[in-house]
Amino acid sequence: MSKKQVFNINQKLFNQLNDWQEKMEEKQNTKAEREAKISQITKRKNQ
Repeated sequence: MSKKQVFNINQKLFNQLNDWQEKMEEKQNTKAEREAKISQITKRKNQ
């Protein structure tokens, strides 16, 4: 395998990792937003 081929494979893997990380961050943000809304609703009900 040439250096260029290895570089291209590494670049693809790096891009896939970045995409995966972004998806995981979006999931965490969505989960945090959902938990915050539930917390607000619970606080209102308890008042």
